[in-house]
Amino acid sequence: SSAILHPTTGSRFGYLGHLSLRDVEDNHDALRNVSAIDGAAFLPHVMTMQRPSTPWQYNSPIRQLEEPVAVGAEAKDADGRASPTRQGGGGGTASKASLAKQMPMPANYVRRIRRRAQNSRTGPVDYRQQLADLKLLADSASRSGSIYQALQAYHKMGVVLDNQGMYPEAIQKYKQFLSLCISSKNTQGEALAYNCLGIDTFKIGHLDEAIQYHNKHLELADSTGRLIAHTNLGIVFQAMDLPEHAAIHHQHAIEYANRMGAKDAQCFTVGNLGIASAAQGDLQTSRICLQYHLNAAQKQKQVAPDTKFAAHTFKSVSTNALHRLGQVNTTDGRFEEAASHFEKALGVAKSKNDQASEEKAGAMLGIAKGLMDFDQHCAALLGSTGGNAGPAIDDDAAEPAAAEAGGCAADHPPMRRFAFRTGSDDALLTPPFAPPSAGAVPNGMGAAPPRCARRNGPARPLRRPSSPSPPHSFWAAAYTAPHGGTPPLGAPSCTELGAGVRPASA
Repeated sequence: SSAILHPTTGSRFGYLGHLSLRDVEDNHDALRNVSAIDGAAFLPHVMTMQRPSTPWQYNSPIRQLEEPVAVGAEAKDADGRASPTRQGGGGGTASKASLAKQMPMPANYVRRIRRRAQNSRTGPVDYRQQLADLKLLADSASRSGSIYQALQAYHKMGVVLDNQGMYPEAIQKYKQFLSLCISSKNTQGEALAYNCLGIDTFKIGHLDEAIQYHNKHLELADSTGRLIAHTNLGIVFQAMDLPEHAAIHHQHAIEYANRMGAKDAQCFTVGNLGIASAAQGDLQTSRICLQYHLNAAQKQKQVAPDTKFAAHTFKSVSTNALHRLGQVNTTDGRFEEAASHFEKALGVAKSKNDQASEEKAGAMLGIAKGLMDFDQHCAALLGSTGGNAGPAIDDDAAEPAAAEAGGCAADHPPMRRFAFRTGSDDALLTPPFAPPSAGAVPNGMGAAPPRCARRNGPARPLRRPSSPSPPHSFWAAAYTAPHGGTPPLGAPSCTELGAGVRPASA
C-alpha cells in the first residue's frame, strides 16, 4: 500500500497527481511529460492567440475565450484601416462568459477541482467592485511582505480587466505582476506575465512590443510554453504582413506539438501554417494543411462529449476552415472544389443559425459558380460571332442625340465606336481591324490632338488596354476620329470635359 501512496517521479502534485495518471498508464511519453500531467488542452481554432494554464494554486477568475485574429484583408474595418484583431464589443460579454463556463473539465484531477471552485465562486458581479477588493488585498499583502499573495492579486486584476476588454489598464497590472515575479525569482509567473503582456500589446496594435514579450516567454517556457510562444509569434508576424517569418514559427509549433503527441495542438498549428502558406502564394501547401486541419477537427468532434460548447466550437471551426479552403481553391482556379466547400460552409452556417456566415458563404458560392462557367460563356460568345468585330455605331443616328445633349460639333471631329472581342495578346484594334504598329495611338490621335474651346489643354489620347491574361476573353472599345462632325452618343462633350470628365491618359 505504501508503494501505491508513494508519489510518482513525474507528478507535480503528489498523490493527487498520481490519481491523474490512471488514464495514461500505457503512455510512457505522457508519464514523463510534466506538461501532459498538468492537463494542458487546446481548442482547434486557427489564428487564435494561445495562453498557458495558470498555476493551479492561483484562484484566478475564468478567462473569456480568445477570438480568432483577423489579419490581411479581413482586418480592414469600415474606414479601410487595418486592425490586428477583432475585438468583441461589450454587448457580448455575458454570452462569452457563459460559453467559457461550459468548457469541458480538464483531465487533471487537481485542475478539475479548481475549475469547479471557479464555477461555484460567489462574489461581486460588478468588475469595479472586484478590482477594488483585489487592490485592497494586493496592498495589504505588500505591506505584510507576502509577495506571493500580492502577485496573485495583480494577476487576477489583469484577468478581470481582460474580460472587460480594457487592455491598456490590464497591461499596467501585468507589469506589476511581472516586477513582483522577477523580484521573487518566480520563473513560472514571469513566463505567464510575458505571455499576458504579449497578447494584450498585440490587441492594442503595439506589434513590436508584442514580439519582444513573446520572445521572452519563449526563452523561459517549457515544451508546452514554447509551442504557445511560437504560435503567438507566428500570428503577430502574420499581422505584420510577414508570412515567411510566420510560417517558420508555425513550423516550430508543429514540431513541439508532435513531440508532445498532442492531437489538439497539431490541429490548429497545421491550420495556422496553411494560412501563412496561402499568404506566401504556396496554394498547394495551404490546401493540404487546411484540409488536415478540417479532418483533425472533425475527429476531435467524434471523441468530444456531446455538449453545447462542443457543438458551437466545432461548427465555428468547420465553417471557418471551409471558407478558407474555398478561397484557396478559388485563387488556384479550382472552382468546382471551391463551390463544393462554400456549399458545405453554407449548410453548416444554416444549422448554426449564423446569418453573417450564411450570407458570406452564399455570396462566395455564387462567385465560385460564376467563375466556373465564365470561360464557357466567353467561348460561346466567341463561337456565335466567329471572333469578328461587333457592328459600328451609326454616326447619322448619333448626331441628333448628341446635339440634344449639348454636344460641340464645331470643336470635335466625329468619333466612331467599335466594340470587339479578342482572346489573343493583341492590343486595341483599329479599322481595318489590324494590330497597331509599335508606339502608335488609335487613329492618329497623337500628332495633333483636337482641342476643346471650353477645356484647358489638349485632349489626351485614350489609354490602350493592357493585354488580357489568358484564358479569359474580354470586351474592348475604341473611339476613332477620322472625320469632322459631332461625336456619337456616349462620347464626352465639352460640358463633361470642362466638369472634369476626361479620357484616361495613355
